[in-house]
Amino acid sequence: MDYLVLWLDCDKEGENICFEVIEEVKDVMRVHRNPNSQVIFRARFSSITEKAIFQAFNNLTEPNWNEARSVDARQELDLRIGCAFTRFQTTSFQSKYTGLNDSVISYGPCQTPTLGFCVHRHDEIQQFKPEKYWRVEAKVKLGGAVLSLESQREHIFDSEVGMLLVKAARDCKQAVVESVLEKIKTKSPPQALHTVELLRSASSRLHIGPKQAMDVAERLYIEGYISYPRTETTRYAVDFDFTSPLSELSRNPQFDEYARFYSELQLNCPVPSPAPDEHYAASSASPLRIRATSLAAVGAALPTSPVDIFEKFAV
Repeated sequence: MDYLVLWLDCDKEGENICFEVIEEVKDVMRVHRNPNSQVIFRARFSSITEKAIFQAFNNLTEPNWNEARSVDARQELDLRIGCAFTRFQTTSFQSKYTGLNDSVISYGPCQTPTLGFCVHRHDEIQQFKPEKYWRVEAKVKLGGAVLSLESQREHIFDSEVGMLLVKAARDCKQAVVESVLEKIKTKSPPQALHTVELLRSASSRLHIGPKQAMDVAERLYIEGYISYPRTETTRYAVDFDFTSPLSELSRNPQFDEYARFYSELQLNCPVPSPAPDEHYAASSASPLRIRATSLAAVGAALPTSPVDIFEKFAV
């Protein structure tokens, strides 16, 4: 083998696998006459499209040893911490609770604290006792408009107090405006999705779990619809092409209205690009291939259509 080009996923785990591949094939690599010649290259890409592949191939770099070592360090820390706390938990719990026998009570540096949050939230829900409350609202005619007014006491837990407030409001024939407060509210555009926000949005807006959401996202990535979904940043590259995917989307009746709306906004990249070794935010791949039949095939076995996910997050 004269040359090796590594096309692993562009994240730290992928970088770590690069060096595993190098270790496996080093014995079959041909020795170059010039020892300084580069024979091992790293392709960096965010989406599986023709443009992205050619761009990565024309801009090959070197694999990042520091990123790979950071994964090794995390794995060793996970192992050491996991072993130490597993031994501590097992010996501690077996002496306090009957029925554990020789069971091993394992500890995961990420999983166990997360489980603690879930249990704490579950306990809060189970201990919550709903209590009836009342709200006092009034409608005031001002010219031809009807204004809705609310009491400063949003929740009234005593019904008699609520009735007294209602009676007082009915007996009052005039209202006095004590002050006028004007506010200008601005709403920032939604940020690009990193992996955690993608899973959170999929759960809250589409009601699907993390595993199912990642399965769909990875299939959409493989099909070339979105960029690599496993990312820790919300930033786009400075040269990110917003025009091409919007142009492609405008040809599809499902997304035409959204695409034309965003095209008129003349979108551009509002934030600086990440460092060379930082993976870009999950987004629509560019140029985008819209094939409804293929999208349907991707998630034929899923209760939530990938089209819904794509519409929620990629547009």
